[in-house]
Amino acid sequence: MKLLCLTHSLSEVDGVGKYGTEVLRRVAPRCDAVEVLLARKHRGLSDRLPPGLDVTVALPPDYLLYLSWPKFAAYVAAAMPKVWAAVGRADLVHALSDYPHAWLAVEAAKARGKPVVVSGHGTYSVAPFRYPGHRRLIRRAYGRADALLLGSRFALSKLEERARFERARVVRYGVDPTQADGARDLAPPRGTPERFVLTIGELKERKGHHLSIPAFLEAARGHDDVHLVVIGNRIDGDAYFEARRAEIAAAGMTERVHFVGNVTEEEKLALLARAELFLLTPVTSAEGGFEAFGLVYLEANACGVPTVGIADSGAVDAIRDEETGLVAPAGDVAGVAARLDRLLGDAALRARFGAEGVRWARSNDWDATARGILDVYGEVLKSS
Repeated sequence: MKLLCLTHSLSEVDGVGKYGTEVLRRVAPRCDAVEVLLARKHRGLSDRLPPGLDVTVALPPDYLLYLSWPKFAAYVAAAMPKVWAAVGRADLVHALSDYPHAWLAVEAAKARGKPVVVSGHGTYSVAPFRYPGHRRLIRRAYGRADALLLGSRFALSKLEERARFERARVVRYGVDPTQADGARDLAPPRGTPERFVLTIGELKERKGHHLSIPAFLEAARGHDDVHLVVIGNRIDGDAYFEARRAEIAAAGMTERVHFVGNVTEEEKLALLARAELFLLTPVTSAEGGFEAFGLVYLEANACGVPTVGIADSGAVDAIRDEETGLVAPAGDVAGVAARLDRLLGDAALRARFGAEGVRWARSNDWDATARGILDVYGEVLKSS
């Protein structure tokens, strides 16, 4: 099989890029040839990509949704000749990222009589439905694709709030559990406290720090030696970030909450391996953004660390409640705090959840994701 993939990222610094990288690492060896069309202004290529991959920068940037229609049309017109030619060389087309590249992939594939698969990733599978013109295009693309893959049941449910598609299905995201091997031997950032809860996510509404930080502040009153370490970009002076700092100061816990900013992958793994537990309480933002799955829950589990999440988010797919971690009701700060307090006060429970978490992570690896995708390829090729 000759496979053509379209995506806006093959960099591990973002979720779409990590997905594409891990899928291609496993799918490419099963193909006769793999060609990738990549978007302009991408974030570089992962050094984990399989050798011999034919990558061409030819697609519009991923922010095409927010451009004027004349600029949209100009970008599409410039990209379509290369897309058209590449589709002609392929047996099957897979859009590894959603709008607008999924629409380009479907239009070209259908025009050339080639089967096409689309992977959606949450927020940007749904965001175009807010814009009438783009709504028509994405509805057309998703409706004509031979298979529409979502990485979690939660992501599929958010899409179905907008529209239902007969060929939509879930092929779960995965994790690389081997990355946890030796994580305890890696060096964490300087000044890392001895005992801490870890959370990861840019300081913005969608990551739910306005829930997780107050919950930690409440739970921490009963655990004087526990700190909170926050990985993720923040901007001094930003209203959301400054509101969190004000909450922490008002609670008198400035010395117990550490905003470490962005870290290296090795530092992240070192922190995951040392954490008492992992906390993330994502929400659907005012702009409609949401966490489709939350791979970091599984990454924490792979390190033997129990997790705390919240309902009405991707946590419901990634956490097995009362087995690998705990899930609080949506928006319930007191409920999150109670679950933190329960886990921080019970080492045996943390150990039990941690051990089960390792098994859970290993059963949800990227190999399982790739097998699901290859099964879809087989079905689509057979019916085409």
